Amino acid sequence: MRGLRRRLMSGDDSGYSLVDIMVATAVLSVLMVATMAAVTEIYSTVTRTVNTSFARDQVNNSFRRLDKDLRYANYVASPVSSASATGTAYSMVYAVPPATAAGETCRELSYDSGTRVLSWRKWNPTGTKPALSPFAGNLRLIGGTTAPFTLIPPDSTVYGSITTGASGLGKDFSPDYFQVRVQFNASVGKVVLPLDVVFTAQNMSGVSPTSSSC
Repeated sequence: MRGLRRRLMSGDDSGYSLVDIMVATAVLSVLMVATMAAVTEIYSTVTRTVNTSFARDQVNNSFRRLDKDLRYANYVASPVSSASATGTAYSMVYAVPPATAAGETCRELSYDSGTRVLSWRKWNPTGTKPALSPFAGNLRLIGGTTAPFTLIPPDSTVYGSITTGASGLGKDFSPDYFQVRVQFNASVGKVVLPLDVVFTAQNMSGVSPTSSSC
C-alpha cells in the first residue's frame, strides 16, 4: 500500500495556474470583442442596405406617380396648407385631360407632416370625392418646414434666386409652362434620400385657364 501511495503521490497532478487562466481569459475576451464588432458591423450594413432600399422605393413611388400625372395637367391650383390632427396638411389640386368626353379628371396630392405620408385621389367633378389613397410614406419636410409643393407660373423668375449651377439653368431662365416643384426627404432610420424634382405641365402655358370645376 505504501508503494502504491508513493507512486500516486509522485505523479505530476499540477493544473493550470492563475496566470494561465488570466491569459486565456484575456485572449478569449479579445476574440469575443473582435467577433462582436464584426457581427455588429455586418448587422449595421444590412440595416443600412434595407433602409436605403426602402427609402429609394418611397422616392421612386413618388416620382412615378407625379411624373405620370403632372406632366399632362391642364390645370394646377396653388398649393394650400391647414392644420391636421397630427401636424400640417399640405394639398394641391390639379386636373388632367379626360380619357373620354365625360369631363376633366380631378386629382389631389396631399401630404401630412404628422403621419409623413403622401396620398393621392382622383374624381370626376360631377361625382363624389373619394378618400385619399396613400402611395408613399416616411417622407419628411426638407429642413422641417419647407412646403412640399410649389407652383411655378410661366415667366417666373424664381430660378434667379437659386444658387448658380444648382439648377443647371441660368438665373435669367423663365419657364414657358406651369411647373410644379415637389421636394421631400425620404427618411428611414439613419438613411435620408432627397426628392427635389420640378415637373412641367406640358398642357399648361401662360394662357391656360386659371380656374377649374375641380
